[in-house]
Amino acid sequence: MEIKFKKDDGGIDIIDPIERRREQIIIDESVVIEHTEWDLPRFPVDTAITTTTNKFTLPNTGSLYVRGENREIISEVDSDEDVYLPYGEYFLEMSKSIKIYININSSLYIRSNDFGRQINLGSRGEIIIGARSYHTQPAGAIVTTSSPRDVMQAISAFGSALKTSKPERSYPTLRGHPPSIELGECLDIPTELNQSDTPIQLEIPPKLDYVYKITSLAYYLGAEIVPGSKPCLVTNEGYSFDLDESGDFESTIERILRQVFFLDCIVRTEGHAPGSVHGWQRIESALESDLSELYNKPPVKRIESYLDIPFSTIESQYPIWNPRITVEPCKENIEFLPFIAESLSIVSTEDKSGLSSAKQKRSKKTDETSVSISQTNDPVIQQNWNCSGGSKIKSTTPLTAFYNDIDRRPKEDPLEIEVICNDPDMSAELVTAHSAYGNRDELPFDVTIHHNLTKGRLESILADESDFSHYIGHIDENGFRCTDGHLDASTLSNVGSKAFFLNACCSHSQGLELIKAGSIGGIVTQDKIQNNHAVSIGSTVARLLNLGYPLYATVDIARNESPVGEQYHIVGNGRVSVAQPKTIVPNSCSIIQNEGEIGIIINLYQSNVGGKGCIFIPSLDSIGDYHLVQQDVGPYSVTKAELVRFLDINPIPVMINESMYWSDDIKISDI
Repeated sequence: MEIKFKKDDGGIDIIDPIERRREQIIIDESVVIEHTEWDLPRFPVDTAITTTTNKFTLPNTGSLYVRGENREIISEVDSDEDVYLPYGEYFLEMSKSIKIYININSSLYIRSNDFGRQINLGSRGEIIIGARSYHTQPAGAIVTTSSPRDVMQAISAFGSALKTSKPERSYPTLRGHPPSIELGECLDIPTELNQSDTPIQLEIPPKLDYVYKITSLAYYLGAEIVPGSKPCLVTNEGYSFDLDESGDFESTIERILRQVFFLDCIVRTEGHAPGSVHGWQRIESALESDLSELYNKPPVKRIESYLDIPFSTIESQYPIWNPRITVEPCKENIEFLPFIAESLSIVSTEDKSGLSSAKQKRSKKTDETSVSISQTNDPVIQQNWNCSGGSKIKSTTPLTAFYNDIDRRPKEDPLEIEVICNDPDMSAELVTAHSAYGNRDELPFDVTIHHNLTKGRLESILADESDFSHYIGHIDENGFRCTDGHLDASTLSNVGSKAFFLNACCSHSQGLELIKAGSIGGIVTQDKIQNNHAVSIGSTVARLLNLGYPLYATVDIARNESPVGEQYHIVGNGRVSVAQPKTIVPNSCSIIQNEGEIGIIINLYQSNVGGKGCIFIPSLDSIGDYHLVQQDVGPYSVTKAELVRFLDINPIPVMINESMYWSDDIKISDI
């Protein structure tokens, strides 16, 4: 379903009914909008309108890019900057929870203040507004048998979803979702998904273990996978590269994917991308060609140049790569492959003993903190995030989590939050959760409170369509404890809640059942939790989710709040978020104080909006480069005044001396 434009008293609302996101362009007059066609190949939109005005105001978060007639960036307007531009054709670009483009023919005076950026036109005239959703659907469907050779051909069609073969494919919005896969009696690849004359081939032994590990690389390169006795990358110009260096196929694939992707992020700055990416100066000496020459090379020659650079010379600059996937390479899990490719995940395979291929070489015991993916008969994978400070977040993810996401029905109503308290002793969490959800003026919420539910009433609430359910109470081996007994989630045929938080003891298995019945992702516990700790964690989780942090980031941050934080885990897709983020890249920071000097480290989290390849630049005078969202920013030295300005922009979690604060609660004396 396409982006919707709606008039209201304050101007124009731009609504994404699938992702449940909305932005507003403020126009202080009655507006008339008309739908129009938009045809700019490098700036695709779902919907576009025209309206007439002499001024309007845009949200103030994030950078505003102004492109000229040739679409090159001529100005990047920060949130505290004023800019004047003489008469001409201008193209405004803004990356919020919805991608927004505005085409204008006029002189421009852009004034920035705490309320937004006011765009003043030289005279009243027509503007074109286009918008694009970050939501992607699989690009068709492929039927395949479980034969490794057939699966290899199916994955070879994934590259058809890429919107470019240039370095800009490193932007998440220029990588379409690969086609879905269905198991059947014979291979059937629709003609429109077949790639002809693919210049890159990946030769591997026709075994599923190899297929799973090479899927993300094949998709990103738009490569064909063909049978071969020895793993090798070959091109149509005679170039070859060993994919099994030192007998470690998995590690070699990881290094190639990270190297090609990272160098694409560097080289794309020679195109229409803004600014330089942090770290490029440190690898400049390793590049035999300058960035402009690399950018303009044919794709095959560019890949050759990338792979001719020794891994060791630039490996220290590689961004963190999340999530990683652990999967059993069996036929039952083949339908996961499009979703693994879409997230460009590094894959480790796991045999039925519960050991990943990497662990088999090092250990004879499984990780005691995880639930082995072989412990359930349903198709599941394990998502793994290595977060800052050594925190490891793991999620047992059934296949249904991904299908529940792509099958969501569009809704334009306010976000619907259900808060359920089935334990009077935890009413303190109910109060804090209720006050946290829906307190954002720019977003409409509908928060409903439920007390002491029966089995039938709880089942009904879980079945109703909602954006999030926050359960406060007790869960044991029999299920959710209700006033008239227990409700076992395994008996539910339908769950309409997109995401959930089960703040109760031992809620992991019940959470998995909610995913199987219709949810996308949720936060659960692995063991018993004392009420006072549960209340503390619950309050923090509610505020983080309300601000748009994805589930995995929420758990990572909330673990700092309590000594039992390690008991909280994820089931389903840990990338899902409830509300749209205040900024395109959710973040937290740590403040380091040493002999009167102040340092800052900013931790960046991927979201459905800001995926791999998205860029971030903090509002700090001392930082001029963009950072990839997979990188942490810092440590950087800052002045106290600079730090205060940064903390005032948006509420974010802040760590000071191993204690967590919220930026809007910090006093200068705390620093």
